[in-house]
Amino acid sequence: MTNPHSPPPPWQPLAGLRVVDFTALLPGPFLTAMLADLGAEVVKVEPPGGESGRRYQPDMFRAVNRGKRSVALDLKTQAGQTVAHRLAANADVAVESSRPGVAARLGIGWADLRAINPRLVYCSLSSYGQDGPWRDHPAHDINIVAASGGLGLPGHWNRPPSRLSMPFADFAAGSMAATAILAALRERDRTGQGTYLDLGLFEAALYCAAMRHGAEEPADPRGHLSPVNDSFETADGRWIALGLLEDHFWARFRDAVKDDAPDLADPAFDTNEGRRAAGDRLSARVAAVMRARTLADWLRRLRAADLPAEPCLTPAEAVASEQAAARGLVTRTADGAVHVAFPARAGGRLARVQGPPPAVGADAETVLEALGYAPGDIDALRAAGAFGAMGGRKP
Repeated sequence: MTNPHSPPPPWQPLAGLRVVDFTALLPGPFLTAMLADLGAEVVKVEPPGGESGRRYQPDMFRAVNRGKRSVALDLKTQAGQTVAHRLAANADVAVESSRPGVAARLGIGWADLRAINPRLVYCSLSSYGQDGPWRDHPAHDINIVAASGGLGLPGHWNRPPSRLSMPFADFAAGSMAATAILAALRERDRTGQGTYLDLGLFEAALYCAAMRHGAEEPADPRGHLSPVNDSFETADGRWIALGLLEDHFWARFRDAVKDDAPDLADPAFDTNEGRRAAGDRLSARVAAVMRARTLADWLRRLRAADLPAEPCLTPAEAVASEQAAARGLVTRTADGAVHVAFPARAGGRLARVQGPPPAVGADAETVLEALGYAPGDIDALRAAGAFGAMGGRKP
């Protein structure tokens, strides 16, 4: 009999789905980390020295490569390509994130792997897509966000455009690629055939920008903003985000701060239109008011007034918050690292972080044995340079 007080089993709807991950850095590994959290078996194929994220962004690497298995292959060798082909032959999904043309040169392009496995869903993530005049431009997230419109309009009433701390285009593209892969798998259920998915980070970010701002030049560059729907510094050097867009929230805020700022009762500020028309004056006045008290003091006052006001937390502070704990989002893997689980619930069930990220090539022998390679076959591949200097041995 099930214990009614025991936690529900983890939500693993993708259990049995096999994914070969040829990606590096963020958008591709983020995508496959989501699939792994939801139960997919993800084999990370990386060069013998390990993918570059291990060196450039180790904290990020640990987060987006958790729960995967690593096989280090030298894809410039015929032996390494042979192993990659065997992995693809037994997979449902393959993902790559090289610049256009590189995967084909390494023998792991769509044409190569489709010939081996017609049911494969293959996704290419790149900066600008596989064609078009920008396809060969080198880019990182900041370049993509700039090119797609994300740095062309301000995000604050009284400050110039600035970037987020989070790489928006990387996350948008990874999320949309996950959606596209699941849609393609559903299509495969009907047709029996896999497909090729070509997704550029530029178009993912542009899709979001057009959804928010439309596709025409705005008459007012600040038309999407409100002077009191913004972040403000407090007396102790912290920042607070106020969401006072609606008239009733503004009226409630004005009442909560009347002892500090009776002048905010000015009828010119009564409506959203009036607040925008006097935006520069109002923004400066609210900024001065918020600098008069500490963050903790303002949170007590504004929450007592049932107003949308939250501190600008660091990710570590947010992870440690009582809300994150209450929602069961935070987990710790065997290596002691703290992770945040995939957030959607299904009938009360959460996805599960499968484990810590793998060491470079740590799972080569285990994965190859599961593919049917005998020990002698693995030795022959090792001698042929398939695994590079790592040798493909169990640690």
